[in-house]
Amino acid sequence: MDNLDFAILKKLDQFAGGPIRILLSEIVVNEVKNHIARDTEDSQRNLKKAIKGQGKRWKRTLDFAALPDELALSGDPRQEAESQIADYLAAIDAEIVPASGAIDVSGELLRRYFTTEPPFEGNEKKKHEFPDGFVLLSLENVAKQRQGLILCVSSDKGWRSFAEQSELLVCETDLHLALSLFNDSGRITAEQTMALWKSESAPGLVEEVGRAFEYRLDGTDFYPDGSSGLEFESEPISAVMQWVDLDTASDPVVIAADDETVRV
Repeated sequence: MDNLDFAILKKLDQFAGGPIRILLSEIVVNEVKNHIARDTEDSQRNLKKAIKGQGKRWKRTLDFAALPDELALSGDPRQEAESQIADYLAAIDAEIVPASGAIDVSGELLRRYFTTEPPFEGNEKKKHEFPDGFVLLSLENVAKQRQGLILCVSSDKGWRSFAEQSELLVCETDLHLALSLFNDSGRITAEQTMALWKSESAPGLVEEVGRAFEYRLDGTDFYPDGSSGLEFESEPISAVMQWVDLDTASDPVVIAADDETVRV
């Protein structure tokens, strides 16, 4: 979740101002903030290194202070991370759930740790699951206070195990599938469009879907898998869709829908 520009994450804004609330644990928010701060610091350091290399190779004296502010060479990575998080939380109208909730969860957390109950697993990594324990127990407490269910999204085995024995938490492993639970209104349209695309009876639709695939792939970072005795770098240029195996295409998963648009 450290890249808040992912389309699927932006689609959480469909619940803003509505009866369905987006809850984010303060632990999750802080972890994301740390990831963003780390990545912004890395990109800033790499850019400075590249600029220095450019000046060295071209025999130029480059003053960082004279370069455009848009390059953010002097920006504070932590402040940038906090700004991005604040903008995102405002866009999706999210509510932050304190890690401890309204009760002291430490006692229950320690009991689960020593009895190896979810989210703790019986392995040497058990101690690293304490943050997950705080998140899940505080969310369960919120659900209890509000007398409702909370849908969690995580592929973590500990989260799934915890939800299985909880009467108040439900866990889905994929955000796309979680959003589809709230978008039945667009499912029929998506299925009809998928059937039309698979039949290849509408050339214009086939071409449009191909362009959509390429557009989405162009925004994806590719990392080549290879080895060489020489140092090398890679830079993705563009993506071209060559073919699609229609027989293996899965059913459409609708992540957002309104009167004019259905997004899958």
